[in-house]
Amino acid sequence: MFILLGALALLGTFLSVAVWHFAGPALLILWGLRILWLSIHREAVEVEEALLLLEGADEAHIRLKHSAGGLAVTSGTRPGELLQGTFAGGVRIWREFLGNTLRIDLRTPWGRFWPWFFWAGRGHGLDWDIKLNADVSTALYVETGASRSELDLEEMQLVEGVFKIGVGSAQMTLPGRAGFSRVLIESGMASVMVQVPAGVAARIRPQGGCATIIVDERRFPRAGSLYCSPDYESAENKVDLILKAGISIVDIR
Repeated sequence: MFILLGALALLGTFLSVAVWHFAGPALLILWGLRILWLSIHREAVEVEEALLLLEGADEAHIRLKHSAGGLAVTSGTRPGELLQGTFAGGVRIWREFLGNTLRIDLRTPWGRFWPWFFWAGRGHGLDWDIKLNADVSTALYVETGASRSELDLEEMQLVEGVFKIGVGSAQMTLPGRAGFSRVLIESGMASVMVQVPAGVAARIRPQGGCATIIVDERRFPRAGSLYCSPDYESAENKVDLILKAGISIVDIR
């Protein structure tokens, strides 16, 4: 791309043409051609497995930074395990104890994270499949680039969740037995489907953006600028959900 842009710039000096007006469209065309090529010629990547033990911790702060491909998160580890998963393309893991809290950070290796759009279209790219411990009080922070995310958190003891969805799609099931959970969803240009389990009350607060927000008002009647379950204040299990969506479609049911 640099060679092409340099050649165009050189040609423009001879022809007195504002070549840079064509630079943006040229980059988009080249990016599109690359995604098409990678979709046809899919590249297999090495799969790495990881297992993190609780080691006595009774709280967890988990951060997942995923660049492109598929991301699946659900519960289902064995006793004594905090996280186990498979990571196509590898994973960088950082962990530390802070009192009785285990803090872990998992992210795509640098060589495959920047820029994430170079991986778009690989099909069998950086797919992550992660299982978490359902019985540990957990704060979960997820950031994705160009990903297809499936986040099943229904059995999790999730006290706080922050989900930043870049480009792509996300299907999310919120906690069903965690008591009170605070959840923030930020999306750029994405399609987001959120399922609130039966018996869970929710307060939904959209904030800004040009998003299309679809809410099941039979469960969550509109009250001014927010949507709220009639029994929200007295409910045993409830979610305070904040939406910050850009050019996205967010469907909440």
